Amino acid sequence: MATNLHVLAPPPSVAQEAVLCDLRIRSAIKAYHRSFGSLAHWSWKLKAMDGYEVLGYPNEHEYFVSLGVSRSWYYHAVAIGQACSHLTEQELGDIPVGTAELMLSVRPEIKTLYPWAEEAKTLTYTQFARNIEERNATIPGESKERMAVLSIRVPATAKEAILGNLEAFKERNELASPGQALEFVVADRFDRRNVLACIESARKTFGWCADYIKRNFESEAKLTENLQAARAKLEEAYMEIIAANREDRDDAIRETQAPAAAGQAEGDQDDAGWPSGDEAERGWV
Repeated sequence: MATNLHVLAPPPSVAQEAVLCDLRIRSAIKAYHRSFGSLAHWSWKLKAMDGYEVLGYPNEHEYFVSLGVSRSWYYHAVAIGQACSHLTEQELGDIPVGTAELMLSVRPEIKTLYPWAEEAKTLTYTQFARNIEERNATIPGESKERMAVLSIRVPATAKEAILGNLEAFKERNELASPGQALEFVVADRFDRRNVLACIESARKTFGWCADYIKRNFESEAKLTENLQAARAKLEEAYMEIIAANREDRDDAIRETQAPAAAGQAEGDQDDAGWPSGDEAERGWV
C-alpha cells in the first residue's frame, strides 16, 4: 500500500527573511514613486485648469481636504507636478521622488534643452543635482540657488497660525514664497534678543536647576520652592504672550475681513436681480 510522505520545509533563515523584506521594500518604493508621479502630474493639471468648482468644491483647499492627505504633502506634490509639467505621467512616474524634487530648482529657460527625464532615471541624486547647478549657472543674470524641502515639527495648535503668518508676511512684502518669508523672518530676528525666546530659555534653565537640586540636595527644600515659583511666573508670562499674539492675529483677520464683507453686502444690495461678474464670467482659466 502506497504511503504519501509529507516532508516539512525547514523554517526560513534570518538571511532569507532579510532578502524577502528587502524585495518587498524595493517593490513598494517603486510603486510609491510611480503613484506619486501620477499624483503630482494630475494634481498640477487640475490646478492649472482651476477645475475645483466643476467637481463641486469651492476652492483648492476644500478639494485637498477631501482627499484625506496633509496640506504640506499635497502642495509639495503639486509643486513637483508644475516643475515637471513638460514630462508625461509615465516619465514622471519613472523618476524617484527625491530626484523629482530637484526639478524644482531647474531654471525655466533650460527645462526643454536637456533630457531631464532620462538623466533623472540613470544618474545618482548627487550627479543629477550637480548637472542642474552647472546648467543653471549658464543662464545670464542672477543665479538661482537649488531649493530644498524643510520639514520641522511644531505644536499642532500652532501649525495653521505659523503658515498663515508666513503667507501674510509673503503677501505684505511681495516675496516669492512662504519659504522665502521664513528665511527673512528668521534673518530679521537672528541678531536681536527675542523676549519670547528669552523666557523659554529661562523656563528651561529654572526647570533644570529645580530638578537637579531636588535630586541631589533634598534638604534644600526652600531653594527648590523658590525656583519652582520663579519658573511658574515665567510660565504664566509665556502663556500670556502666546495668548496675546493669537488674539492680535485674530483681531487683524477680523478687521481685514470686515470691509470685504461690508462691500460684498453693499454690492449684493445694489445688484439685486442681476448676475454678478463672477457668475457672468465663470469658466475655465
